[in-house]
Amino acid sequence: LDAQGRVIGVNAQIQSGGVDGNVGVGFAIPIDTVKGVVAELIASGKVEHAYLGVSMNTITPDLIENVTLPVDAGVLVAEVQPGSPAARAGLRGGDNPVTVNGVDYVLGGDVITAADGAPVTSLEQLRDIVLGKKPGDTLDLEVIRDGQDLTISVELGTRPSTATG
Repeated sequence: LDAQGRVIGVNAQIQSGGVDGNVGVGFAIPIDTVKGVVAELIASGKVEHAYLGVSMNTITPDLIENVTLPVDAGVLVAEVQPGSPAARAGLRGGDNPVTVNGVDYVLGGDVITAADGAPVTSLEQLRDIVLGKKPGDTLDLEVIRDGQDLTISVELGTRPSTATG
C-alpha cells in the first residue's frame, strides 16, 4: 500500500534468512501487472505469456573492455531452446563460454540490437518487450551474425510452465 492506502503491489516472495526467519527483503508484483493478469483470468480462465525461448546476456562495459564484440550495446544470445519460437525462426546461440571478472558469458551467437525497431541494450529490456506481446504475435529482431546485420521475424509462442528463456 502507498501512504494513501492504495494498493500498489501484491506481495509475492520474501528473502528468508535461513532458520531465523526473514531478512526484511520482500518482493511484490506491481499492481498494473496484477490488474492485467486478473482481467485475463476473469475473461478466459487462464493466463498465457509470450515466449521467445532464449538464454541471454547483456553486453556490459566489463565485457566490452575484455572481449572484441561487433557492437557496444545489445544482448548476446547464449542459448536457443530446441523447438522454441527462436529456434524455428533461426536464431543462433553461442558456442564459446567465457568468464569475465567472475561473470559467465557465451559468445559466438547472434547479438540482438533492436526489437520491433526499438534499440535493445539489456536482457531486461528485451524481456519486457516480449512480455508486452501475446502468444502468436510477431517480434522483429535486428541481430548481428558473423558481422552481418539481419532482421529475423519470430512468431512468439506460449511460455511453457518450465520455460528457461
